[in-house]
Amino acid sequence: MKVAMQVEDRDTAYLFLDATNVPEGCQEYELVLKGVAFEEITSDEQCVWLESVGKLEVVPRDSFDFENDPMTERWPIPSPIIVLDKNDLGYSGLH
Repeated sequence: MKVAMQVEDRDTAYLFLDATNVPEGCQEYELVLKGVAFEEITSDEQCVWLESVGKLEVVPRDSFDFENDPMTERWPIPSPIIVLDKNDLGYSGLH
């Protein structure tokens, strides 16, 4: 699934599910869910978001080894705020 993400600061990012209607400056990614239902992706207790070049992976929290993963090809990021597109009422992002 193609999505777009805009990072506001170190701890805040917006993930746009409609990658065609996004603010300027967003980066496009392929969203990949590995062993996680779409309904669970907002739960920090159940999921970890991993960013790599062109891809965002969401994996079960207990499947990611924070101590031993080299984090050179993929790295954990804070869970983004999920919105439909730039017209979504929940979006306040960068101007």
